[in-house]
Amino acid sequence: MTAVSNPTRSPAAALLAVLLLLAGVSGLHAQEEPMRFAPLMVGDGTMSVGGITVTDCFPVEGLMFEGVTYTVHESHWQRRAAADSAWENIAGTEAMGEVCPYSPEQPGDYRMIIDGTIDGERGMYRSNVFTKTDDGEPVPALPGMAAVWLGLLLAGLLARARRRITNGS
Repeated sequence: MTAVSNPTRSPAAALLAVLLLLAGVSGLHAQEEPMRFAPLMVGDGTMSVGGITVTDCFPVEGLMFEGVTYTVHESHWQRRAAADSAWENIAGTEAMGEVCPYSPEQPGDYRMIIDGTIDGERGMYRSNVFTKTDDGEPVPALPGMAAVWLGLLLAGLLARARRRITNGS
């Protein structure tokens, strides 16, 4: 491999060109992975939010839980056929202002994607992933109570870290 040098271009300009390329200026679009939202655990036809298990749609607008305010602007489900496959949105699963469980028929990995606001900070979030096998049985990510406990612990740590950043501590 031969190194090519251009004396008119600085290393900073070259770095900027690479960053612009990666940012999509050339038509390539990098997909950013949504942040994991630990309090939300989904399964086949069910979901647990902060330790409460529901099997129907659950509205989330200005919901206060352990001192943190949550709002869901839009949510939907995604599926991938295998771990090395790309995630694809599932048509008809979009919900405004709420999160809804989903019971898939096809085998694959499933997760919920949320466009939401947590304590005034809007972002894209994702649930855990659950797998439905060829025999139609879901594969649990974690046993129920362990998942709830872990979700609450992580949510509390995240809220505490955000308060420290906001307060400058």
